[in-house]
Amino acid sequence: MDKMDRIDPSSAFPKQEGAYCPACGRYIGAYTTCPYCGTHIKERVSVKALKIFSLVFSVVGVILLWWAAGRHMVPQIQAAEIDNRTNFAYVQMKGVVLRTPTYDEKNRTLSFQIDDGTGAVWVKAYGAQAEEIVKEGKVPAPGDTVEVEGTVRLKGDFVNLTVNLPEKLKIIKPKPIEIDIAEITDSLYGMVVKTVGIINYIRKYDNAMKIQLCSPNADACVESYFYYSRFPDLNPDEFERGDTLILVGMVSTYKNKLQLVPRSSEEMWHKKGEKPKRTWTSGKKPPENAPKVKLGDLKEDMVGKYVAVEGTINWVKTIKGGILLQISDGTGKMTFPIWSRVLETVPDADRITKGNKISFTGKVKKYKGKLEVVPEYGPGIEVEVVKQSASQTESSAQKGEEESVKKVAIGDITADMVGQKVKVSGSILRVKKIKGGRLIDIDDGTGKITVVIWDKVWRHIKSAGYITEGNELHLIGKVKEYKGKLEIVPGWGENVWAVKGEGTTTATGESSGEVKQISLAELSDDLIGSVVTVSGEITRVKDIRGGVLVTIRDGDEYMTTPFWSRTLSGIDRDRLTEGTKITITGKVKKYKDRLEVVPRGPDDVKFE
Repeated sequence: MDKMDRIDPSSAFPKQEGAYCPACGRYIGAYTTCPYCGTHIKERVSVKALKIFSLVFSVVGVILLWWAAGRHMVPQIQAAEIDNRTNFAYVQMKGVVLRTPTYDEKNRTLSFQIDDGTGAVWVKAYGAQAEEIVKEGKVPAPGDTVEVEGTVRLKGDFVNLTVNLPEKLKIIKPKPIEIDIAEITDSLYGMVVKTVGIINYIRKYDNAMKIQLCSPNADACVESYFYYSRFPDLNPDEFERGDTLILVGMVSTYKNKLQLVPRSSEEMWHKKGEKPKRTWTSGKKPPENAPKVKLGDLKEDMVGKYVAVEGTINWVKTIKGGILLQISDGTGKMTFPIWSRVLETVPDADRITKGNKISFTGKVKKYKGKLEVVPEYGPGIEVEVVKQSASQTESSAQKGEEESVKKVAIGDITADMVGQKVKVSGSILRVKKIKGGRLIDIDDGTGKITVVIWDKVWRHIKSAGYITEGNELHLIGKVKEYKGKLEIVPGWGENVWAVKGEGTTTATGESSGEVKQISLAELSDDLIGSVVTVSGEITRVKDIRGGVLVTIRDGDEYMTTPFWSRTLSGIDRDRLTEGTKITITGKVKKYKDRLEVVPRGPDDVKFE
């Protein structure tokens, strides 16, 4: 036998536990089954111990990591410290909510602004996080202190904090300070106060209601805006001048003017009341023996003296710091301002509108070469309401500043007239909302033209609810050219008025005659463009952007039609419920192969 064959393989290597097969004696290393003879080998004690140690070490390490992470505080920073180095950082912030939060239900976006004393930051939540915050009632009100964690996002000059975990949003509601309106100053900016006052005047807009709240003797006043999106149950028609209002709100400013931002419907108490007899203290009272003069008799030697004047209001225009009026008395015209500090103490300020009569005593002044009488004492301004018929209203719109403007046919308007003021009338073919205003196509039988009405003009149109397809539009405006097409742009809301289309000229120049009452079964393509009346029972109401979709049933026939905001603003929305009997008058249209009767304004909707 060869010498090598007599050598014991295990003697050539250091003895290692479990390294050799107990059956054949060959070196097998870490194998648990001998690759030579197939014998199963028991696991080595050292390997087993290593596995147990590794498992225990991993579990202990994870526990220690969790403990350390739980004790680590999210860094709290201030708005002034945010820069490019903190972009995408997860931080904690604390600040006061300065504006009413907004929630876009369609896009599921919640946003509000907080101020920590060093600057302002927009806090935003999206998708499921925004829905959860709204659902749990964690939307803050103006004046609330908010503690929130989120991710910093820099977008140009805007600083956003995105909420990732709704449970990390904490709201601290302040205890309101009970205070008199006269004590509200800009030093209380951002603080929540509780005050009581009497409503001096009310302004109603498409999306909000503005109220001026004054102390009982009107020596101090403050304004508040109630946005319908924030106060969905608010009925503006329930509020009248003279009512008492207890309000909890945050002190803020707008255009250097104090405001009280209301927090919620639960923090507002409204009590009906009679128009109070107040002791007005604002302004300098003019002499009672001031001579009464006609506008045509004003002379330069009267400058600096007090005189009493009266006249009919031709137009009213809002300016910075007050309003600008033009009046006439048959002998002449005069344009003059009423500044805010005076306007706030006018007993019937809401009556200062075109067509009414106004009388007051003021000081004669000269501005840009023209004489004017400027009132300085609000309680001395008297306004008389003048009721006018539709024909008188149209006639008065042609007077004053625009009395020299002549009516022209649309077909006679040419490029040579660009820059000139014209008066036109026509049937409304289309109303399209654009950014900052509306485009309205009208036709008077001689031609078609587009009228551009910007929002600053629209909000002063008294008959805006009638500016719908099929109705008549009358206006005075300048001829302009845009992208090679002529258009008319009115400068003031007082120079635009609309009337119902029944019995007036239509787009084709024909008389529309009486409105036809039909059943839903009688709706057909032959009626497209005509005005009809239908009745039925409401079966469904669905919110859409800009209005609601209302489905009615008449027997076995159904019809779905839109009610736009201009219609909803003048009807009782609480009656738009399933089972209510309703009558709709409007123009027959076709949308996606579906016929519908679209109301043109609140007067076209009747409930039974």
